[in-house]
Amino acid sequence: MNAFARTAAVGVVFAAALAGCGSGGPATSGRSAGLAALPHVPDALIRLQHGSCSSGSCPVYQVAIFMDGTFVYDGLANVAVTGRRTGRLSPEQLNRLLADIAAIGLLDQPDECCVCPATDGSQLVIVEYHPGVTQKVVVHDERCDRAPVGLSAFERAIVQETAIERWVARDAHDPAMALRP
Repeated sequence: MNAFARTAAVGVVFAAALAGCGSGGPATSGRSAGLAALPHVPDALIRLQHGSCSSGSCPVYQVAIFMDGTFVYDGLANVAVTGRRTGRLSPEQLNRLLADIAAIGLLDQPDECCVCPATDGSQLVIVEYHPGVTQKVVVHDERCDRAPVGLSAFERAIVQETAIERWVARDAHDPAMALRP
């Protein structure tokens, strides 16, 4: 195989691997059908996905944030608003999220940092960060206590900065339907 053919083959394998990671990959989609059903959002800088849970009452949604501050919310199930909504972060809000990524060392976290054997892997949260060609996907089960405190705080910061709780929380008076911590 000549050098060009080897380079092309490596590129095809690399592209296939990236496609699997961008869609939640087989490891995560097999555990949470809700995650597999969320639409792919190419070119997102930051993406937060909440999958379904075994009780069937957990919110299934994602929010994708782009480099220019725009964001797209997709609500799928057990949310106040299903479908797509859009918004825009101020430069300050986006910079706070990027500072949080550096502060919690997101790029240094293991990919499946917090999927505990004691849980069934059905309450998965995926945080993706794609600054250019670098890609980081961190998966954890919300019921696993091994998640770094900073990771959950970062997820809450995404929800707060984008103000998507108005679209996610079905009933502010019913704690079971509110955003999970």
